[in-house]
Amino acid sequence: MQLSSLSIPTKEGVFGPELLLNSRTGRACFRLHDGTLIGEFPSKPITNAFLVWVDAPVLVVSEGVEDDCERAVAEQLRQLLAAPKLSIVFNKGRHPTGHGVLIVCDSSDVGFVSRMAKAEAYVLVQCAWEEDEAIVHVGDERIVFRVSFQEVSAGSYRPVVREVDPQIR
Repeated sequence: MQLSSLSIPTKEGVFGPELLLNSRTGRACFRLHDGTLIGEFPSKPITNAFLVWVDAPVLVVSEGVEDDCERAVAEQLRQLLAAPKLSIVFNKGRHPTGHGVLIVCDSSDVGFVSRMAKAEAYVLVQCAWEEDEAIVHVGDERIVFRVSFQEVSAGSYRPVVREVDPQIR
């Protein structure tokens, strides 16, 4: 399944199938919404990743990829998705302060920090970890997002993530 074969969302947020991947090699398969797998289930250790639309696609990889494996994992995922310039975010776990998560980015996108942090915030929200606020640390920068939910149909809501003005944090 290539990135170009997926429908481009009209709203920000997680889209497409979940990726299940070996956190050392990046070998991955897709898990559709109904649980069907496309591709060969990866060997352990396993983590997952989600595509997020924030004005462009970004792949957000959950915790578990060690620093020395990031490049190989990123290359394998870009190859799998046939997207050589795809920006990839790696979640490195809770920030040492205990507030928010720390991410690192593998991206050629200039001025990408806020967008990569926002992609991580959407994954935190849509995986039911955060409901009111999401805090993402990129290097020394701390970015705070407020979460709200917009009704899209009777009883169906989608998250909306907005960066808080740094002056009022």
